[in-house]
Amino acid sequence: MKKKTISLLWSSALITSMLFTGCGKHENSVAKRETQTVSSQETSSVSETTESVEQLEKVSVTIGSTCMKQYVKWEDMTFVQQLEDNVSDYLEIEWLDWSAGSVDEKRILAISSGTYPDAMIGTWLFNAIETSQYADEGILVPLDDYITEELTPNLYDLFEKRPEYKEALTATDGHIYALPHYDEPGSLLRTINDTILINTEWLKAVGKEMPTTTEELYEVLVAFRDAGDLNGNGVEDEIPMSFLYGTGSFGAHMKGPHCILGWFGVPGNLTGLTQLDNGEVVFTGIQPEFKEAIQYLNKLYSENLLDKEVFTMADSAYGAKCQSSTPMVGVMTWWSKTAIDNAVGEGVYEYLPPLTSPNGKDPVWSRRDSSIQNNLAFWVTDKGADKLPQLMMYIDQYYDPDTGVQLACGIEGKYIEEVSDNVYRVLMDAEGKEYSDVVKSADVPLSSSPYLILAEDFQLETPPTGNIKNKEANDFYKDYLEPPYVYLNTWLAGKEAQEQSVLGADIGKHYMNHFARWVVEGGVEKEWDAYVAGYDKLNLDRWIDINVLEAYR
Repeated sequence: MKKKTISLLWSSALITSMLFTGCGKHENSVAKRETQTVSSQETSSVSETTESVEQLEKVSVTIGSTCMKQYVKWEDMTFVQQLEDNVSDYLEIEWLDWSAGSVDEKRILAISSGTYPDAMIGTWLFNAIETSQYADEGILVPLDDYITEELTPNLYDLFEKRPEYKEALTATDGHIYALPHYDEPGSLLRTINDTILINTEWLKAVGKEMPTTTEELYEVLVAFRDAGDLNGNGVEDEIPMSFLYGTGSFGAHMKGPHCILGWFGVPGNLTGLTQLDNGEVVFTGIQPEFKEAIQYLNKLYSENLLDKEVFTMADSAYGAKCQSSTPMVGVMTWWSKTAIDNAVGEGVYEYLPPLTSPNGKDPVWSRRDSSIQNNLAFWVTDKGADKLPQLMMYIDQYYDPDTGVQLACGIEGKYIEEVSDNVYRVLMDAEGKEYSDVVKSADVPLSSSPYLILAEDFQLETPPTGNIKNKEANDFYKDYLEPPYVYLNTWLAGKEAQEQSVLGADIGKHYMNHFARWVVEGGVEKEWDAYVAGYDKLNLDRWIDINVLEAYR
């Protein structure tokens, strides 16, 4: 079968912001399996055994778990406890808490010291490149031999219905090393990472119209800077414009400057690559439009129109500025307008249209790169290799359709109810409001959980406010979106994956260091040629070649 890239977009973080939790609907969602057959041998194929579950040896496993830091721990979530009870005849779990606030530190320390657990669970603990790297080192083990109709019927059924997902999760060495967190309900799909919001009350106060060009925005920002106390709090705390640069290889993939680069005709994105109108796949960081965007941002920075902390502040500090009940920022990049409206009220901030620049090129908006291989949530290490049958039977519960909906949205009967076949209604609290994710996390892991929800298995009777806002954002920017990332390889493995990772790290560092320094200090005009030449030494062409499918080589 020809390899292809999945273009469906991830939206489970959006699902969880709208729904609620409950108990299993069908008995097979949580019932113990008494007739399945598995192998208790470490190296034998499960399809060659007839050993029953009752004969399966009970084992103890350690699972490192991560979720949002404000959520309840995995081991204390009621629905997770229920899933654990279902397999108590052959599996006993010791949970290790790797909350989002400490997960990077704990996983790196565990791997470097050799003290990592038997399995790891939770979204974005490892990306596909890291998964391939640790698989090549023998730390992560293949799972595909254990995805069978007898042992893991839910996963098997899902991959029968969506063979393209199994293909996308299969590395180029033919193995599956991680299981996904993914949903495809059409009403929830998010096609963009960022929006740009502008304070319309400040616009009125300074007598300006909504800008449509980069030069008009410059004039608006100057007016914001010089207007004095625009928010009326008696403090000089107004910031004309801000964004969050982040720490990824090519800057933050949310709330960052990627979409700003698109004003000049070539968007920045998390991949570092984009496709031109002629079909050529290019590295954004060496395009002349990138240089023009840097010059513009340096002008804003040098004239105190851009937040002085864009390259130094943490996400929490940026959030505090943007979500202050007394508006502090005139123009900001943000994932969701909902969060800003909740903080300052409806109608204060509106979407800033994609701007045109002096080069005359049509603006382009960054696309959200959210294919299934970028949303991973379960791994087994070599320490758990001899416990794979038990671990895979446990995790298969997460991929039951009814269980998956509850893991994502909350327990049925408590936070959601089914009003017709696979159509659900959101239940409200005593005050008529949607339950918060923190409240729901007492029962389920929400956006941290493994599951795979198909469109035919879940629809909402009435989309929540957050999803309505997301649709508005999609509709607002849809005519400016760059082409889908169909040129990216779905999953590299072995030496090719390691080479991609090593080259990508150096290329990303070269990109980020120059971006930040040029915006703050200037100098892009004098240093541009040497900067571009520097990528030759970093083997940029080889890195692009590794990332691009054969059809585009």
